[in-house]
Amino acid sequence: MKSFKEMNNIDKAQLIHALFPDDINHMLTFFEDSASMILNSPSLMPEEWNRKIDLAVWQKEAETVQQKINEYRGKMVQDGSYFAATLFKGYLDFFPLQCLRDYTLLTPNQKLADAIELLFEP
Repeated sequence: MKSFKEMNNIDKAQLIHALFPDDINHMLTFFEDSASMILNSPSLMPEEWNRKIDLAVWQKEAETVQQKINEYRGKMVQDGSYFAATLFKGYLDFFPLQCLRDYTLLTPNQKLADAIELLFEP
């Protein structure tokens, strides 16, 4: 296992999946709901989201995430490597990262929320 300093977002997402496999399906639903909000009601986008990123870029990333979840949900739920590589690879991972941070506010699993905050602190 890599040290914390050596871990990238894919490694961290894979670890979240390994530690909390039963929460992944619900998390993906939250990602989909967040994507729908950005695409269908952009005025509801939370103020604390980084406004330095243009809304069109947020929407493009939301659409990509939504499409990937629709196509590969089953595989992402079952395979942590696939989950991590599909959603957290590349320079446009800001949307799933923001979703993860927001997910900490509503998940009933406090250990999951604590792990996300530890691994993905801004």
